[in-house]
Amino acid sequence: MVTEIEKVAAAVREQYPSIHAFCRASGLSRTVVYQVLGGRYQGNIGRQLTRINQALASQKQEATKLPSVAELEEIIRLAACKRCPVAGQAEICKKCAPTHLLQAQAVHDFLQGKLGR
Repeated sequence: MVTEIEKVAAAVREQYPSIHAFCRASGLSRTVVYQVLGGRYQGNIGRQLTRINQALASQKQEATKLPSVAELEEIIRLAACKRCPVAGQAEICKKCAPTHLLQAQAVHDFLQGKLGR
């Protein structure tokens, strides 16, 4: 039989690479989270499980707001082309497209890492 604590611990590990990453992203105390998930918390464990579940739910909502690679690429392209001294020459912009895509992917990966995914 799986306990509520085990379910919450599994949910945290499913969304985050580690419990520490979850604590950083959610702002919850590492000490309390580790004690709760380890079954050693001496206080109101139900209240703490509720707080952890709420943090997991709010992080899921924020995750849906993450821009796509295509959106990031468009933003980078607009900013780069605005500053480019040869803007308007289509063949030059096509040469920059792979760089913009790589930059967009890097930003996207960074944002995913910041959210602990």
